[in-house]
Amino acid sequence: MDDGSKYSRNAFILLAALALILFVLIVRLWMVQIIYHRSYLRVSKINAAQSMPLVAPRGIIYDRYGKVMVANRAVFSVYVLQTQMIDKAKIVRNLSRLLSMSEAEIINKLKEKRARPFDPILIKQNISKEMVGKISEQKHLLPGVVVNIRPVRVYPNNSIAAHVLGYIGEVTSDDLGRYAVLNIRQGDLIGKSGIEKIYDAYLRGTNGGERVSISTYGRAVEERGVQDPVPGKNVTLSIDLDLQKAVEDALGSNAGAVVVLDTVSGEVLAMASHPSYDPNIFSQPISSNIWGKVYRLNHPFLNRALSVYPPGSTFKVVTLSAVLEKGIYHAEDMFFCKGYFQLGRRIARCWKAGGHGHISLAEGLVQSCDVVFYTVGLKAGPDVIADFAKKYGLGGLTGIDLPSEASGIVPSSEWKKKMYKESWYPGDSINYAIGQGFLMVTPLQIANLYGLIANGRDRFEPHIALNIKDRDGMVLFSSKPKIIGQIPVSSSNLKIIKNALHDVVLRATGRAAKIPSFEAAGKTGTAENPNKPAHAWFVCYAPYDDPKIVVASFVEHGLHGDQVTARIANKVLTWYYQNRVAPEVPSAEAEDSSVIEL
Repeated sequence: MDDGSKYSRNAFILLAALALILFVLIVRLWMVQIIYHRSYLRVSKINAAQSMPLVAPRGIIYDRYGKVMVANRAVFSVYVLQTQMIDKAKIVRNLSRLLSMSEAEIINKLKEKRARPFDPILIKQNISKEMVGKISEQKHLLPGVVVNIRPVRVYPNNSIAAHVLGYIGEVTSDDLGRYAVLNIRQGDLIGKSGIEKIYDAYLRGTNGGERVSISTYGRAVEERGVQDPVPGKNVTLSIDLDLQKAVEDALGSNAGAVVVLDTVSGEVLAMASHPSYDPNIFSQPISSNIWGKVYRLNHPFLNRALSVYPPGSTFKVVTLSAVLEKGIYHAEDMFFCKGYFQLGRRIARCWKAGGHGHISLAEGLVQSCDVVFYTVGLKAGPDVIADFAKKYGLGGLTGIDLPSEASGIVPSSEWKKKMYKESWYPGDSINYAIGQGFLMVTPLQIANLYGLIANGRDRFEPHIALNIKDRDGMVLFSSKPKIIGQIPVSSSNLKIIKNALHDVVLRATGRAAKIPSFEAAGKTGTAENPNKPAHAWFVCYAPYDDPKIVVASFVEHGLHGDQVTARIANKVLTWYYQNRVAPEVPSAEAEDSSVIEL
């Protein structure tokens, strides 16, 4: 075959291939324009529309008497529709000038990795009506910029019960991945702590959306349908708001916590932790300046009621329970306290330098004699004490419906060997018996322990949510007392313990909490804290002969429990008697005037 024939053949093949490609393109174009015209037209119209979110108002949170603790209010918010941005740099400059935001801040929001192309991006919320007017006036300079109304959270009592209520915040990229099944997207708000977090699925509701066609000037030119948002469910708490305020006033500026429980149900009537914070600061993005001021307040986001500390002498009821119930000692057994206890070369001192002299085991609890408990703890050993501590609910989560609860530590000989690769020493036992050493508890656990002693029967799972209702009043959830343990001592031994606790308030270290009309039974505690001032405890129940409430008061570095913490408890008991026992407490009507109907 000559070169001319070969060239002609190659040219023919090339032309045939080009003709085939052209034919395919013509057929495909015909199919798109004729066969699939209606389908593609519908898709193009959908793509030309944006879904503006109609944010569902979160559910209202009430106290046990129907007083609003958390509500909502409407604010104007600025969104950007990504697909409508003609000149991104120009829009960013104009928005920066109008909203007093840096260009970098706006760009970072636009670069959010998980933002889908057709999702409106929230740029700024809670803008003024004047700002809305300015944006409307300059709409021609802001194609793709839309102003919408959305609800934001309001905490009308500011920092009151902040650690119980928690706060909400904008979802992060991690949240979007972690909670994909919840159908959340950039700009949505979810519970970050407290009740807001635990019951977020109920409180958050379901967002709606308004599909609109957007002109090149960013204006809605045609409505394509509206899906109404479904408001969140309302939650009623066991918290007594007025009592909560009284508790926080009593705690004052002390770093610490106060817990008040109902002895017959496990309901949390009040829970205070200080330093605290105002959840309203999370209603809009926080500046670094404001965040710095808040964060410097000695860990204000730490709920000290759920954090661990050594319990000091408040733990002596556990040691006494163990030796009485096991028959190791009897209440009338006598000891001699000369102000110290010698264990080999170690001298362990009693809090009373001159000693208590001859003293019985039961009186040892009343006077909080360390020497008595050094002696009985040494004989009982760690494992017997640990067994009773666990039966009283220490060393494990209480199950309260709040996040970040610590479980604490109840040590045993096996625990020490596992943790430290060491044997248990006699010195560990005498520390253990008086609530020191490796032992760690939370104020809530101690409150629950004394609640068990108070009712003499059942240990309840503490809880805060009483019920959850939809906007029509239908009850979706209603809490019931949940028993998680029983008293680990006989009725005769319990009587010994309760009489001793009553005497603590009548004539010993708890006298500062004595109220003649509302007599309490309780125990002080001073927990040594190496290289720092000791922590102070006082925990009691009242009235001693028919207990209704438990009050656990704890102050970091408060030194002695017979001082600051007992006085705090006195103020709480006095308020409770004057406002909840002596008078009849009227039921308040639910105040839902702050609810936004969208």
